[in-house]
Amino acid sequence: MKILNASFRTLTLLIIVLVASASSLADDHRHKGDKPPKPDFSSLFEQLQLDDEKRQALATLMSKHHQQRRAAHKQSENNLREQHQTELGDLLSHEQLAIFEEFMQQHKPPRRSKK
Repeated sequence: MKILNASFRTLTLLIIVLVASASSLADDHRHKGDKPPKPDFSSLFEQLQLDDEKRQALATLMSKHHQQRRAAHKQSENNLREQHQTELGDLLSHEQLAIFEEFMQQHKPPRRSKK
């Protein structure tokens, strides 16, 4: 029974240390505001055995797709913002809406700086 308790305590301590370490690393990355590093596609291009022309064409296509996804995300965000404004306008009077918007502006979390 003592061996089982010691093993359980050791395992518990190990889990706590691992969780604390992982949490600390995640916080460090999150607080720095760092963007994740851009992937290096050179190994992919090697695996695909692409010549220079096709490498450039694939890189251009991937960049185009990325920009389209970002634009779609931005448009979706704008559509949601408009929908939320309409729903709030249906629920609140003009005076209430003004108070609500002022409150939200004052309590908005700070934006991360872009580097």
